[in-house]
Amino acid sequence: MFELVKALVEAVAKAIPAASDPRRKKHLAEVGPSLFLLYLRINDTLVTAERIADILELYVRRAGESIAKGDDDGVLRVGRDAQRDLEYPLDQQRINLAEICTDIRQKRLHLRVYDGETSVKLDHLLWGKLNAVTALLRVLSQRAVPLSPTDQEIAEVTDPDLVIDWWEPSDDPVIAQTSAGITTRAVNTSEPWDRDVYDTLTTYLDQQRPRDQLARSWAALAQLKTAIENVTVADVLLTLGKAERRTLYDGYQFGP
Repeated sequence: MFELVKALVEAVAKAIPAASDPRRKKHLAEVGPSLFLLYLRINDTLVTAERIADILELYVRRAGESIAKGDDDGVLRVGRDAQRDLEYPLDQQRINLAEICTDIRQKRLHLRVYDGETSVKLDHLLWGKLNAVTALLRVLSQRAVPLSPTDQEIAEVTDPDLVIDWWEPSDDPVIAQTSAGITTRAVNTSEPWDRDVYDTLTTYLDQQRPRDQLARSWAALAQLKTAIENVTVADVLLTLGKAERRTLYDGYQFGP
């Protein structure tokens, strides 16, 4: 989950600062308010991700202490506390990511003006019913903790040389395998968190290092902030005042 959030943030941040020539600067001025609102959504997503990481780290520490004492009941009790604490952040993160993906897809042509390669990478993550983001949203809707995709899986699925049949993107084996991994490699919060779950989450935190993923995400968001720092409050209010029909991201359907 943290890896996919990082990939989305880095892709958007990479695209926007490419606006160096006068034509692109003019276009950035036009879409700046919308990008500022996207910036705020991403910020909320990272704050929620930090909260999820806090809960997982606290669980591993407290469960480890119970295991050291041979207290299996204590392990289960700590697990119940973590499951309770994760309910709202997981729900909120599903909403955050759906909103971000809706924004990205609606602004895809804007991003393409700046960086076509980045736009293609985003397409690989967002297009089709069985893409990586849709799989992640499905897992979050079940209040499960996604342990996938890894950085390597994201690199493979966002490879600009990957040729995809856009009529049936889910037929691509790389996309299908990545999406299937997200669905199957998740920790269910509706089942007891015993020693096996402790081992799984400990390995996840040690190997995939979500704090490092978040640090890179915050750094990328800072780049995006720099690119849109000339956007004024009046610009944003004007954008908010426009009536826009929005369709929440579901893999295919988007607002106009």
